Parts: sequence; C-alpha cells; structure tokens
Amino acid sequence: MSWSLFQLQSGYYFINYFLIDGYTEAGERVIFSAGSDLAVVNSDKLVYQEGEAITINFENGPGTAMDWIGIFRQNAPPGTAPLVDREYIQNLQSGNILFNLALDPGQYYAAMYINNSNVRISNKADFTVLDGTSVTDIKYGLLEVKIYPTPSSGQLKIIASGLIARDLIFRISSITGKTIFEKKAEVSSSNFSADIDLSGADPGLYFIYLKSGQQFIVKKFVLE
Repeated sequence: MSWSLFQLQSGYYFINYFLIDGYTEAGERVIFSAGSDLAVVNSDKLVYQEGEAITINFENGPGTAMDWIGIFRQNAPPGTAPLVDREYIQNLQSGNILFNLALDPGQYYAAMYINNSNVRISNKADFTVLDGTSVTDIKYGLLEVKIYPTPSSGQLKIIASGLIARDLIFRISSITGKTIFEKKAEVSSSNFSADIDLSGADPGLYFIYLKSGQQFIVKKFVLE
C-alpha cells in the first residue's frame, strides 16, 4: 500500500470506505474540515443588557449531528473556564439558536465547533453585556471615540482614533437593546469620522459600540 500527500482547499470533507472500486459506502462518514473560519456566526446585537436573552445566527455549517455553538468569556480570569454555555445545532447548516441565560456583565464571544470536538470552524462573534443598573463606558484596547454634541438633537459627529484594523464596525442601540443604526466600513488609517442623522429616534440614553480588530469600545450618549 502506498500513500500520497496533497493539500486540501478550505472546505468540508468526509472519509469513508468504498466497496469494490465503486461508490457504495461501507461505513459511516467521518466529516472533517480544512481551513479556518468556514462557518459564519454573529449575535443579533453587539450590546446586551444584563439578563437579556442572546440569539446567535449561523451560516455555512458542516451539518454534522454534533456541531455546537458555544459562548465564551473574553480574557477569562485565571481559574475561570472560558466556556459559559453551549448548544448543539442538530445537523443544521444555517439558522439561529437562543441562549436564554443570565450572563454577568463583561465581554464575550460566540463560535461554532464541528462534530462535538474542540475544533473551531467559524469566526469569533464578539458582544458585550452591560450591567443592568450601570451606564458606564466599556473599553478594551487603545481605541478612542468622541461623540459631538451630547446631548444631541440627532445630528451626531463620531470621531474614532487608535484603529488597528482595516475593517471597522459600529452599531448604535437604545438602552433597551434596539438597534437603530449599524455600519461596516473599510478604513485606510488609524482615524475615522462619520456624520450620522438620528433625528428620527426617540429621546433617551443610547450606546455606541465600535470595534477595530480585537479592540472595541462602548460609549453612552443622550438624544434630546
């Protein structure tokens, strides 16, 4: 018997035993992946209030019986398990799954794993849980954001500095978690500015979540 080595392109594959030089499969398929971030996961919001249920959407999974999505603490303290909870998605390649658990305030991410293993096959979808009694700004990294004016009647200028990645995402949500604005952009420098019209939004307290690479910041502002 001779063996040959070759490099697989990124994707999902299976191994099986075939009978008599044909296509009759004599065993159970063993499914595996090549490459990284094949599946896509994202949370329905980037910022949650403490105790709020979390919905994770997913696409392009391998569809094995034991694929699972987990929620993990970002930068878990020593002695604390990063994995908070996980749910199996039962052969589904796309859809959504609800995590109805009370997460402590902090930073988390969700990711998909193949066939009851510890092999991650998706991106890491970051999100933040805020203290239900607090409106304190949250920051991770050197990212800085300024919002003018605040309070505002709806015409906002947002200036960000310290960006480390070309891909930038920011989202604005109400204190109840409703998303009222979302934007993804490519930037060519460490600075970014945008003018946003929120004049149709109700008065009240709002949060802006901005992420650049692994850095992110959550800041509050007020609409009059």
